[in-house]
Amino acid sequence: MNAPRHTTSSAIDETLADEVRRLRKENESLRAVFPDVLTALGNGSGCTPTVSIDFIRDIPKEISLVIGQLRAEIARKEAAKA
Repeated sequence: MNAPRHTTSSAIDETLADEVRRLRKENESLRAVFPDVLTALGNGSGCTPTVSIDFIRDIPKEISLVIGQLRAEIARKEAAKA
C-alpha cells in the first residue's frame, strides 16, 4: 500500500522539480532582458542580470525619466525653430 503512495510522491516531487527548473530558466531569460533595456536608453544606464528586485522595480522610472528628457529636448528644438 505504501508503494503507490511513494511512487505518487516521487512523481509529484519530479513534476515540482521540473517546474522549478522551468521557472528558473524563465527567470534567467527575463533577467537577461533588463541590461538590454537599460543599454537601449542610450544614457549610460546599465546593470547585470543578477541585480536586485528593488533595482528592477526602478527601471520603469528610469525609462520615464529618459522619455521626459527626450520630450523636453524636442520641445526646446521646436520652440527654437519658431
